[in-house]
Amino acid sequence: MITLNRRCGLSQVILLICASLVSSETWDAGHNEVLNRTSRQAQVLDYSQQFQACLSGPSAVRGHCRYAQACVLSEFKQDPKKALDYVCIIEQKYVGICCPDNFRGPIEKWNWNSQDALAICNGERSISTVSQLAQGFAKVVDQAQPRKLPGEPVDNKILAPPLFESNICGRNGKQAGRINQGKPSEANDWPWTVALKRPYERDNFCGGVLINERWVLTAAHCILFNGLKKVTDLIVRLGEYDFSKTNETQFIDIPAMAVRAFPRFSEQNYEHDIALVKLSKKVVYNAFVRPVCLPQPGEFYEDSTAIVTGWGTLSYGGEKSDILMEVPIPVWKLADCRKQFSQNIFDTNLCAGGYKGGQDSCQADSGGPLLFQRSNKQWTIIGVVSWGINCGLTPGVYVQVNNYLKWIYNNAKDVTG
Repeated sequence: MITLNRRCGLSQVILLICASLVSSETWDAGHNEVLNRTSRQAQVLDYSQQFQACLSGPSAVRGHCRYAQACVLSEFKQDPKKALDYVCIIEQKYVGICCPDNFRGPIEKWNWNSQDALAICNGERSISTVSQLAQGFAKVVDQAQPRKLPGEPVDNKILAPPLFESNICGRNGKQAGRINQGKPSEANDWPWTVALKRPYERDNFCGGVLINERWVLTAAHCILFNGLKKVTDLIVRLGEYDFSKTNETQFIDIPAMAVRAFPRFSEQNYEHDIALVKLSKKVVYNAFVRPVCLPQPGEFYEDSTAIVTGWGTLSYGGEKSDILMEVPIPVWKLADCRKQFSQNIFDTNLCAGGYKGGQDSCQADSGGPLLFQRSNKQWTIIGVVSWGINCGLTPGVYVQVNNYLKWIYNNAKDVTG
């Protein structure tokens, strides 16, 4: 897990990205040494390197995370703050740029001054007064960024816009370390897990997760291939726990108002299998209905333990569970996952499941959440259940949510109407 815990706010770091690769070490009394050491490191890095695949910028085009010097886009020179839309993390150490694969610009080289950088970071100097920052950046921004106090969160500007309730999301009192086997959950354990239903059926056909008071995140194939004739026939059930009972959680059914699949979803290979459902009215949060947190950009989850929840079948071809289940599963290295399949596993996927089989998400869990608990005990959705082969025989394939954050923000910000 990556925590950019610096006195310098993330927005300032991105404005400084043209001048340096900033280490993720904690800023403390040794500010200058960290800055100077980072400068020395930058002199020996191979700027032509490409790292993990990502979706670049507001248009979500294919790209790879690269050192900032290798991807100074023209829009950054016009407005440095646009770099915020492209941030990624390199090797869990450096702030980088998610660079479009079709970018062919030169590698920019410059000198910089640690005292100048620290002055900007502390809010004591505006970028326009700094002489040694990259050309094209210094002349654009003519005012200092707001100063952040020590210990203040650095990532809210990108990761917790007003539509995502960062203070209440992902809280359920459960600890990941105590979930050691697949089992029925308790009634209010996973208040963000929702069921997608047809109006004439008792059970769900897909799952999803509530991300704010008006929007649900799910899989694209769940909203495109559900057999329903109109959007309003799609029913989102919130607060459900046991489909065989009607009084244990006071669930609520809300018809969908709109659906939005990721525009480059492929029905042939299920690439970009992610979608949003807008509810026809706002939900009121309670003990059984609450949003999950969204992940941070650039995080890696390989070799971590995640939790998948849903009402899927308990075995391949078996009966569905009436009760919401929870299953702890390890997240695989993508290279190891690809060895298990003849089908394409994309860089935007996650794979998770028991290494010896037997633990996996199953049929009817499509669109449901793969969850990871952060160090602050809040749960975040890191994956959306997409597809798999049988159940538990190979890892399940998920869409990695933090590759789609900009698209989610742009499309789920309307909580009115």
